[in-house]
Amino acid sequence: MKTSPTKYFLLSSLLLFCVTLHAQKHYIVGCADSTARQEYKMNIGVKDADVSGILVMKSDSDGGIKCALMNEFGISALNFSVSSDRRKVELVSVISFLDKWYIRKVLKSDLEYLFSATEDDLEKENHSKVIRRDDTSVILENKKYNITYTLEELKDKDYEVAQ
Repeated sequence: MKTSPTKYFLLSSLLLFCVTLHAQKHYIVGCADSTARQEYKMNIGVKDADVSGILVMKSDSDGGIKCALMNEFGISALNFSVSSDRRKVELVSVISFLDKWYIRKVLKSDLEYLFSATEDDLEKENHSKVIRRDDTSVILENKKYNITYTLEELKDKDYEVAQ
């Protein structure tokens, strides 16, 4: 019994299609699609102090994500961009009391881990960093420097004005 080359082609195409579907990553934090805008309540906490505010994320045209962390008064504490492959974070601007080379280095590393983390990375320790999900939030713990990043997704109903 001979099998035709078209059967091999169809079988290999089906296999390739299934592999690409399985290879799609489901990131824990990020924009849902290329035109989405996502907002989180974010808190960066250390033992003596914390920085909190609203993290606004917007997908750009090349597939990357532009992010800004603003406090309740609209003052920008942190602006950064995430590359389209989610492996690199560029800190564009950092508020003055955090703008030290050693703080920038840790922030950059932690944000790269946070934005590249997938569902498979939950509860796994990677370079003294652990990411987990609570009921409504995502928490990244940097155990080496004792820094906790907490992100809680904001819903549209939070912005409705009571009438």
